[in-house]
Amino acid sequence: MPEDFAHLITQADYEIILDYALDYFANKDHQVIKVEDGVIIVDYPDLKNIQFGLDNLIRSIAAEEQAQWKSAIYRHFDRFKNHTSAYNYLFADFGYAQQFLKVLVKGQGFAPKTINLVRRRDFPETYTYLVLDFENQFRFINREDAAKWEIAETELFEIALANIAKEKIEIGEGNIAEQYNLFTFFSNDFSAAFLINFQQNASFADGELGAMIAIPAKGSAFVHPVNGNGLMFVLETLAPLVLKFCEEEPGGINANFYWYYNGQFELFPKNQRKKGYISIGLPKKLEQLLDEMD
Repeated sequence: MPEDFAHLITQADYEIILDYALDYFANKDHQVIKVEDGVIIVDYPDLKNIQFGLDNLIRSIAAEEQAQWKSAIYRHFDRFKNHTSAYNYLFADFGYAQQFLKVLVKGQGFAPKTINLVRRRDFPETYTYLVLDFENQFRFINREDAAKWEIAETELFEIALANIAKEKIEIGEGNIAEQYNLFTFFSNDFSAAFLINFQQNASFADGELGAMIAIPAKGSAFVHPVNGNGLMFVLETLAPLVLKFCEEEPGGINANFYWYYNGQFELFPKNQRKKGYISIGLPKKLEQLLDEMD
């Protein structure tokens, strides 16, 4: 069982869920190629190497009674639609396909290393994956399919991020302890991706020394403008909430904090302490800038 699931279910639970999933595909006469890193890779009669990540499924059923798991798992996989003919057309006609290009941010352990997906790194310890968002279903794009468009990957990401900028994101503004600004970004799927182009999409949340950002799940993000005092207080206040979102929300990414400054994202450093505790420090450059403000 991947370590990312350990806070949700036990190893025995994972094996039960996996058995139900494998039974589902066997009953449908679909061939399971492998199970790796919490991903089931399946061959349909006319569609190869389809990846089914178990992350969202496990999050959705973890709180349910075990007696309900089988039916919930079957319903989950029944929602998959075979859009083979549509995808064939999309990969043959980029002019039409580009409207469906999006990106999803995933934790760095998301996909098996054997699958050659189009991805890049924006936030440290994550990957940004290129996907087709077609009829409420995500199709992760591998490099073989992307090559059919004969478009540079950098341009594909630019188009996808421009599409993300058009997504409906619920942006809220509030305060912690009535004095430290906090912006929230909520959506179904694209809050984390929305902040990749921070200066374009969220410059209003940029402070004198940049911004502290958390992207615990695909549909939730938090931003604190860094203007001087109170940064560690805000971090300590937010950390339990960020961890909760990461562990419980669909599309969990990580519980990291990032510093955005001059167009770059830098990880707040973490140190392992005794008894499993983790301490979070400041990036050295940010620490230096804060000292100069005093």
